[in-house]
Amino acid sequence: MALLASHLPEVTTINLSYCSKLTKFTFISLVKCCPLLEELRMRCTNLGRGRPLYSTSMKNIRSKIRTFDLSCNRRFNDESLIQISSVCPELRTVDLSCLERVSDVGITCLGLNCPHIRTLDVRGCKRVTNLGNEGFDELETLRARASRIGDEGLLMALLRCGERLRVVDLVETKVTRYGVTKLMEGCSRLREIGVYGTGLRKPHIASVPQIHKVLWAKQFGRD
Repeated sequence: MALLASHLPEVTTINLSYCSKLTKFTFISLVKCCPLLEELRMRCTNLGRGRPLYSTSMKNIRSKIRTFDLSCNRRFNDESLIQISSVCPELRTVDLSCLERVSDVGITCLGLNCPHIRTLDVRGCKRVTNLGNEGFDELETLRARASRIGDEGLLMALLRCGERLRVVDLVETKVTRYGVTKLMEGCSRLREIGVYGTGLRKPHIASVPQIHKVLWAKQFGRD
């Protein structure tokens, strides 16, 4: 992969999803050889495996990647997320869905290292309960289905990005009717919300005219 990357200095988008033998070494090669890269998809690879990114050769490297799909990498953990976020401070859209080894520690560092994230997907992240006390000030879309985010974690996020949030998926989380009510009260731009499993009922949401789409069932679209 290093040889191939060396011949792609002007590439801006790469999709390597389902290439199960690719590790952190692939990411390192791409960051070094593809300075214009803005979108990288490495779903279902082996990205959690490989040497640490903290090395002399990576010390001053900063990638322009804005969209990164890291989902469904079994070995990917907090350390991996912290390392990658330190190299990719320009991230805007991050898919971390189904990363069962990522916890609040990694998410907190992601928010601090990448202050411009607008779309965050933590669906199925069983160890994620909140987004930390800082960062994610520009967040517009939060997909947290089947994570462990609860009322406290949601309210912490509202303090920072409540006025920006437009799409929030809380299906099968730990958020209750209380948390959803506070979300609707504090988010004037909220347009779509998934509330299955929160205990919210239709009369509770009828008085919020700006919300155009409410998901009462388990399914909630990616787009």
